[in-house]
Amino acid sequence: MLSNGWELPFSEIIDWNTAAVIGDERLLLQIPTTVRSIHQDKILSLRQQTQFLWEAYFSSVEKIVLTTLEIIQDRVLEHGSRSSLMWNGHPGGLFALPQYSGYLGDFPFFYAPLGIKPYPKFTAVIHAVSPLVSQSQPILKLLVAVAKSQYCAQ
Repeated sequence: MLSNGWELPFSEIIDWNTAAVIGDERLLLQIPTTVRSIHQDKILSLRQQTQFLWEAYFSSVEKIVLTTLEIIQDRVLEHGSRSSLMWNGHPGGLFALPQYSGYLGDFPFFYAPLGIKPYPKFTAVIHAVSPLVSQSQPILKLLVAVAKSQYCAQ
């Protein structure tokens, strides 16, 4: 991305340096050398982050509108706003709503970046909608199997 003074979408919450190579447009002749010097691991990381950002915030008009509204809510309710880590990591700011918890350790997908170890046991919540009793047999098998796990607390 060659830009001088351009504001990228949602730059208030999105760390574009993790998804794009941003350069000064006056250094146009240095682009081939710069691009060739990027390591393959970095290219993969940039591609993965770009894909994540697209799917999380830009892939539909609905997601763009929801992201805009959530950013506004975070501005208004600063005490409950999501961290940059939440917006820029999986599953994204739209799925980790701050009204449920403000502590990143409550979200298992942030354990590794925070250096937190997960709890040794989990609580299983299984929601099933089945109008026929005969169709509930696989659900009962699932419940029994999960309940037998040594890691299941409830």
